[in-house]
Amino acid sequence: MFSKAFFFNPFIIYCICWTCVLLTYLLGWSDLYPVLSFRLLSFFFITILISFIIGQHLSKKHVYIFFNTSFSLKKIKRWIRAYIFFNVIEILYSRQIPILSIIGLASPDSADYYGVPIFHPFIVTFGIFLSLYIFQKLIICNGPEKKQLLKYYLLSFLSTFIIFGRGLLLLTILGCLILYIIIRGLNSKVFFLLLCAILIIFFAFGVAGNIRIGEAGVRITTIGQATDKFEKNIVPDEFFWSYIYASSPLANLEYNIDSYSIKDVTIGDLYNMCLSEIVPEAISNNISCLKYNNDNVQLIIPALNVCTVYAGSYSIAGWTGIWIMYLYIVVFNLFIIKIIPRKSEYYTTAIAILNILMLGNVFDNMMNYLLSYTIIFPLIFSIKIRIFNHGRNRHIDGDIQRKQVC
Repeated sequence: MFSKAFFFNPFIIYCICWTCVLLTYLLGWSDLYPVLSFRLLSFFFITILISFIIGQHLSKKHVYIFFNTSFSLKKIKRWIRAYIFFNVIEILYSRQIPILSIIGLASPDSADYYGVPIFHPFIVTFGIFLSLYIFQKLIICNGPEKKQLLKYYLLSFLSTFIIFGRGLLLLTILGCLILYIIIRGLNSKVFFLLLCAILIIFFAFGVAGNIRIGEAGVRITTIGQATDKFEKNIVPDEFFWSYIYASSPLANLEYNIDSYSIKDVTIGDLYNMCLSEIVPEAISNNISCLKYNNDNVQLIIPALNVCTVYAGSYSIAGWTGIWIMYLYIVVFNLFIIKIIPRKSEYYTTAIAILNILMLGNVFDNMMNYLLSYTIIFPLIFSIKIRIFNHGRNRHIDGDIQRKQVC
């Protein structure tokens, strides 16, 4: 029997996510999708197996145990104030609020980019960090601070709401659900409520998708070429959004593998692959020698534009690139859990971020994209505390030695 901490594990989340994606793909609700190749199925079978072994080993070593740490409400309040201020700066700089344009309450702005360049990803991801960190404290708090925490928790979604980031919002909420399971446990009642919550979220995701299409007469079942099998069942069309969103990245990856074969991989290809797929996007976009761009990734149709964490790697370095990317995912996760102390107040939040990165990798490369910047905050705050405590301990030791000399 697995403990609840077993599922609080990015390696096990990797297994669960890709298993669910493969099973969803096999529903066969879209005529667009190619048949999955044996080589791709073998890759996922091997990586799921390796990830399960690593995850099981780490769980036995109690790497993912939850520690109930104290927190400062004043610190959270300062963070929220700074976060709101930064969002106001972004609105003033951009002179637009994307959500108003999307729902038709404002005319679309000519600018194709919202937010302060370079600065914008850190504001959005700081909000995601706050959502997870505050939610964790909200679960364990039973005092008068609970109302304050709830208010701050809702405010932490401000950036995601402004840009109408459905994907980021969905991943953040799923991260919160993972935190709840770990802290409160998973009994039959919680499982039923969780299942209902997931169905509601998926339905709301479909409703939001229909709003975003915004064109009369356009249906997601038309764009995704729903089969007669789907059209004849009783599943509401809104859930087709979730099906397409979960399965189309894998379909695009297979489409790229079927479209062209990359045989001779050079050192230059591997360099470009690491630069574009592993180095943070804010850095790699400013390197002029980078010859690769996202146009190399092929799409079944333009509307389905997500391709998993592996598509870009394949388009540059073939199967070698795919295996290097998986190796990086493993090393990245192991590095984070090693560098952040287990008893740090940010450790649980950091693991939750790793979990949603594994979820996000199903849709796109989150290892160098906006969502990955979220891990910077627990890293910096943990290192800051470690340095502070180390300096304080040295100061205390010095005082003790001086007293002994006296």
